[in-house]
Amino acid sequence: MGQEERLNHWSKVLYNGMRWAGEDGKEEISIFDQKLIRDLRTFDSSIDAILPTVITQLAVMWLEEPEEFVSKVNEQCNTAYTVDISYLNGRFHKIPSPKKKSKWWHVFGRKT
Repeated sequence: MGQEERLNHWSKVLYNGMRWAGEDGKEEISIFDQKLIRDLRTFDSSIDAILPTVITQLAVMWLEEPEEFVSKVNEQCNTAYTVDISYLNGRFHKIPSPKKKSKWWHVFGRKT
């Protein structure tokens, strides 16, 4: 599994876990604890390398301030992860508009 696939996989798994915790009436972030980190390391021995990005992605998905979210996770898990600034920079930069404007119907395979 490539890096991008791993990021997407773990983000989805943890997002679902958070959602299910919320559906059970718990605080969504309550899934993060030391046992979860141990379990993640069992499944993926190099998870620590991507967890800052995964946790930052989760903060964005839950519309939380990344610094606060990562801080809560660190407090609950007794870890020292940081916000992945490169993910935020890549995600929230201004995307330039295309130079050539095309007709909207090109989406349906129609020619002009």
